[in-house]
Amino acid sequence: MSALRKSVSVEVGKTVNIAVNHEIIKLVDGDSTGHCVNTYGIYSDFDGCMYSKMEEIMLSKVGCTVPWLLDKSKICKDLDKAKMAYKLYHQNRRNQEGLCPNSCLFTNMYFGPPVYIPNDPDQLQVAKAQLFFPRDIKVTEEYFRYNVFSMLAEIGGYVGLLVGASLVNVGNVNNFLLDLCFGRSKSKKKKDEPKPSPKRSNRISSISYPNFKDTGDSFRGQIASPAPVTYYSPTPRSTKRT
Repeated sequence: MSALRKSVSVEVGKTVNIAVNHEIIKLVDGDSTGHCVNTYGIYSDFDGCMYSKMEEIMLSKVGCTVPWLLDKSKICKDLDKAKMAYKLYHQNRRNQEGLCPNSCLFTNMYFGPPVYIPNDPDQLQVAKAQLFFPRDIKVTEEYFRYNVFSMLAEIGGYVGLLVGASLVNVGNVNNFLLDLCFGRSKSKKKKDEPKPSPKRSNRISSISYPNFKDTGDSFRGQIASPAPVTYYSPTPRSTKRT
């Protein structure tokens, strides 16, 4: 396999076997990223756009085209013009000049090393090439891992877990930053200062209870039974008349 031309030469009397691996690539819609497109307007697809653009370039610069384009009516017959058309094709066949926007859906192909096998005696004048494709096709699809809401939710979760903050604390944080940068107002300071408690008198009043007996417990007591009271009836006085 030639590293420059990416081609395989097949000798007469031999069969070359090549393993072909390919994968399908699906990128995110170009409306979201801007690096690829899904539609090509008047052209059917990316290949149709490339064939049409290369045909326009060859006709404008050389006047004829290479024979493997879709339109076979203007193939170069002059050798010098054919070489010029072939050079233009190799300069643009991989969209090196950006003739068409890249497609969001494309295929990558990989060719294994060629294996040459001699043909049978009855096929010594025949050159054959056999391509082997795998049964399974690898598909790689691009997608957004996060959208705006998922990103905000995850950031908020980590902030709440590690810092202990939430949207409820935004007002408090804002007030703290304003106080730190501009200082607190005097009215707010006076409002926040605690009011002094009323003065209490240190004078102790004592109250005696004559009929209260202390039993030794400061929180317990017994009421003494009242002393017996004796009632005396008044003695009638005698009166003398004169």
